[in-house]
Amino acid sequence: MNKIYCGNLSEDVTEDALRDLFEENGVPVSSMVVKRSANPNSNASPFAFVDVENEEMAQLAIDKLNDYNLLGSVMVVEHSVPKRGRGNRSRSTNIQVHNIPLNTPLQEIQDLLKTFGEVSSCEKGREGANGYGVNATYAAVEQAQQAIKQLNNYEFNKSMLKVNYKTSGSRQGNRYNRNPNRNQGNAVFPVRMLVPSDTVGAIIGRGGKTIKQITAETEARIDIHRHENPGSGEKVKAVTYFGNPEDCTTACRKVREVLSQELSQKGSLPPLKLLAHDALVGRLIGKGGSSLKHIMQESGATITISPLHELTVCNPERTITIKGTLDQESKAESLITAKLRTAYEQHMQSMQNQQQQMFPGINHMAMFSGGGEHNHGGYQNQGMGQGPIPGLYYPNPRGYRDQRMQQEYPRDANETTFLYVPNEAVGAIIGVKGDIIKSMCHTSNASIRIAQRENEAATERKVTIIGSPESQWKAQLRLFEKVCGQGHFETKEEHLRCEIGVPAKMVGRIIGKKGTKVRDLQRATFARIEVPRANKEEEDAEQNPDDSEAEVMVKIYGNFFSLQAAQRRLRKMLFDFTNRGNQNQYNNYNQGGYNQGGYQRRGRMNGPGPQ
Repeated sequence: MNKIYCGNLSEDVTEDALRDLFEENGVPVSSMVVKRSANPNSNASPFAFVDVENEEMAQLAIDKLNDYNLLGSVMVVEHSVPKRGRGNRSRSTNIQVHNIPLNTPLQEIQDLLKTFGEVSSCEKGREGANGYGVNATYAAVEQAQQAIKQLNNYEFNKSMLKVNYKTSGSRQGNRYNRNPNRNQGNAVFPVRMLVPSDTVGAIIGRGGKTIKQITAETEARIDIHRHENPGSGEKVKAVTYFGNPEDCTTACRKVREVLSQELSQKGSLPPLKLLAHDALVGRLIGKGGSSLKHIMQESGATITISPLHELTVCNPERTITIKGTLDQESKAESLITAKLRTAYEQHMQSMQNQQQQMFPGINHMAMFSGGGEHNHGGYQNQGMGQGPIPGLYYPNPRGYRDQRMQQEYPRDANETTFLYVPNEAVGAIIGVKGDIIKSMCHTSNASIRIAQRENEAATERKVTIIGSPESQWKAQLRLFEKVCGQGHFETKEEHLRCEIGVPAKMVGRIIGKKGTKVRDLQRATFARIEVPRANKEEEDAEQNPDDSEAEVMVKIYGNFFSLQAAQRRLRKMLFDFTNRGNQNQYNNYNQGGYNQGGYQRRGRMNGPGPQ
């Protein structure tokens, strides 16, 4: 038997899911053990040990599954190092340095390592999402020990270095630099392009031969979306490339070469079309089009960008059309992707504070984790969540806590929301034998129940969702994705209706004087909100909060983000309203002459004494 280590697993992974993944990739599993930290406050990712039949199967698993995105986490798959083989590593002179920024020259790293002694060799290793690695050998064991002691977790060029002994025959260092929770500096930014639907077969090749060959040659991972790209107006599918920028550019060019051969007899090769989220396009164009003009001059290609009026929430991406030779297209793609990547990092940084204000009660980093199969932009679930730029990758650091927000709003309190979905989408939501809705419940940690149709004329079904704020976010996101994936919103924005219950005594506070509060709420969230007017009994209940527990349903209409923003703000208003009521009761209790222990005070009460 050969043992394999699988690290950086998702919190949602199960033994069955991991076993199925191995077997789908042609690697039979003899036995498997999934380990999780016993400490609930630990940030450590789950890991697993897998036994396979022989070395050939072990190597096949490593080649196919290392860097594979499973349930939103990029796996580390490598040979397991026996414990008895780890004891002498401290006597080694070979070390590995990881998380070196890609723009850092190798000479700088050599100079840094030489401060601890003579370096007999220093070779650049494999590049990854968090930078590249270096394998170095010192002349003495003590020098290697000192380098590891001083440089591990050392901040270098705004990146946290990871330094450890090099273990022969394994890729032990990947356990550090592949963990996205340990370094947020370099997020995976995919390259997206459109290809004619009838050419997908040529890209894949017989038995997947062509796409496997491109993947092997470039080390980029290629995902071809199953459905045609919504809102494009033509029969095209999205192809997404994952990897470092150079690998993605090479893979994109090779796919274009395949298309050129395929279409040589049918007609001319269509221009290269890239997809970019609208939030990033402004930075790509630049002031007065300066950035885009510079890219065209440097590459020699002609570049046009689709107009704004073609956008919908179902399709928030702009199409970038590049015309030129293969060399010109490849150069332009590389420059455009680099510009978009920089714009993405700047945008994500600027949006963090805004997200805390717009979605109170939700960990603004955890909500980006998404958990969907595909999103509005057509991306598959490859570590990309739904943040302020839907469809792009957002890191989800487990253990991240915003203490200020945590004190303001309880994140673990269960909430009940009613979402209404079209009848035609119910089958896709439930799946075969309920497998999809079960997966939704599992990944979102929420309870999801679909009610029966009220009558034959009803066009919608009521979905009840019970869970914490973050569970609500993830569950509703998955439901939106499923409805969108069925093509119900290809000609208009995806607007669904949800309802949340609020105390009848709170209706007046939501509406505000002459409706000012609810109008402000609608302007801030871009949702349409319908609040039932309070009747006489409810107005009396507002004056006497303890006398009524009646509840009314507030209806919210809008796209996913509008619904979430409106829900979170209404929940925050309810939370503040309840807290004020409790505080008033507490103050009245103390003013009545009782302290916190329930005992009556001695001496004079607050306020004037008896006349």
